[in-house]
Amino acid sequence: MHPQTYLHRLAEGSAYSSNDYRERLQGLAVLGVTFESGHVLALRHFEQTNAGPGFTALWMREPNGDWHFFSTNPPERSCAKYVLPELADQTHVHTNWTDDRTLRVDVPAISLRWYIEFAESRRTRFVSAVMRRVPASVLRKRGGSTVAGLGARMGLGADGLRFAGDVATGQIFHGIPRQVWQVSRSNAAANTFDFGPMVQRNQQEKFGDFYIPAAPLALAGVLEFSPLPAQLPAGSELAAAA
Repeated sequence: MHPQTYLHRLAEGSAYSSNDYRERLQGLAVLGVTFESGHVLALRHFEQTNAGPGFTALWMREPNGDWHFFSTNPPERSCAKYVLPELADQTHVHTNWTDDRTLRVDVPAISLRWYIEFAESRRTRFVSAVMRRVPASVLRKRGGSTVAGLGARMGLGADGLRFAGDVATGQIFHGIPRQVWQVSRSNAAANTFDFGPMVQRNQQEKFGDFYIPAAPLALAGVLEFSPLPAQLPAGSELAAAA
């Protein structure tokens, strides 16, 4: 399935109920693309959340190691709150499909334009087929997510890919991926500076237990976060939220 088709189906689906202790985000994540210039770009495009409006966020690592986050939502209502909210700016992040497999991302505030071409392979089709058959209840368990992550890393050659872990807020995240693509080609530029071709990562960045995988991949599905410690329910409700 083309990523554009997948997102279109999500947009037509019913909205999440907010009556749930878990935070849920559903959409597309380009996990990370490294360029010859030393820049790393990542994208989060969530059509639906149960904690507010959907949003698009671009993550950018500069060659000197500094990270910046740009989101259509304020930091407290975007993925930056789980990572480094103090480095996040609310601004316009535009996405436009130039064809079924190519996405253009523009951030006018920094004059950035980024093209991402998605592709499928025998590996990604196999992993996608397997992940669609794994129940969400299995992936919400640490053992199940560990096994699934190991299988995906081996199947895709993606060191660092994990479907569960801790983030800076103290919350636990669980990824429930249903579709995988590889980023086959990508180019980006800010103003007149071209980032150059994609390259293989030599060093993996991480935020808590979340790693930027070495392979340029995109996943679509659901990302869930446990409640903040101050919001934990009591008794039987706590067990239901775990």
